[in-house]
Amino acid sequence: MDIFGICILAVGGGASATYYACYCNETTRCIYWALNLGAGVAAAVTLFDTGGGGSKMRTLRGGVFSLLAISAMLPVFQRIGSLGWKEACHQIGAQWYLAEALSLLLGVGLFVGRLPEKLSPGSFDIWGHSHQMFHISALTGTAFHLAALITGYKYRQAYPRC
Repeated sequence: MDIFGICILAVGGGASATYYACYCNETTRCIYWALNLGAGVAAAVTLFDTGGGGSKMRTLRGGVFSLLAISAMLPVFQRIGSLGWKEACHQIGAQWYLAEALSLLLGVGLFVGRLPEKLSPGSFDIWGHSHQMFHISALTGTAFHLAALITGYKYRQAYPRC
């Protein structure tokens, strides 16, 4: 269930980011939505089909989640490329999407590397192990994502026309 929840979160986050990043281009928006949904379904199938669990699959899960996050960020990258960094920050909150991506990548890195429990076995069996850090990073990333969506919403309320 954990894996499925992460896939749903990534697809939902990608869809909402795409909405503001491709606000004025419905065709591009629909293409990115389809790509993101396809990546989410592919990630869920890959992770469930391979058993999803076990320490052997930890690197695969981390890689699949990272690719899913990158696919969700593609419309944001495109918007940064077309508007420039400063204007993308103003219109869609690009800085918040970058903070979200860094937070999620940190969580994946801790999870795959089994940090900090690898450095001090037994010390993090109850609190502070990599799986918990991964979830904390996901929650932090979600807060950054919300900040980006608020930025996009406020911009579109002020400038509704393309």
